[in-house]
Amino acid sequence: MEASNFILKQQKLARLWFLLSGLLLIIMLVQILSGKYSNYYLDAGSWFSQTVIPTLSVITTALVYTNIKREKFINRKVDEFYYKAVRNISIFYFLLIFLIIAMQSTAYKTIGLNGLELLQTSSFFLGLLQGLLNAFIGIFFIKSED
Repeated sequence: MEASNFILKQQKLARLWFLLSGLLLIIMLVQILSGKYSNYYLDAGSWFSQTVIPTLSVITTALVYTNIKREKFINRKVDEFYYKAVRNISIFYFLLIFLIIAMQSTAYKTIGLNGLELLQTSSFFLGLLQGLLNAFIGIFFIKSED
């Protein structure tokens, strides 16, 4: 088992999530403020919230807890496999999200859905992937060894 410092890997995952979530938030705000969703901006905001906030909340809670109990975690190691699994699934998840947003302008021509309908339809498979991702995040935090 290749092991790495738990706190450093946790911080890397948090940076990845905060950076990509922030970028996604900026894109969504620009779209909402430019009128892309007209009167359905709350639906678009709800899609964003359910797509990012649950996992971001878990990561933030773990990060704060680790910081409060730093002495307990300072020498803790984590299996590289679990770290890489969480990182790679996270990257794939965000690539899908950005692809969905990029597809909005052509979705009606190609699959007959407007931009908001595409977001709503994508919630199904994004939710499944988010569940898998959160399972790996749980394993990442639980499987770390003293």
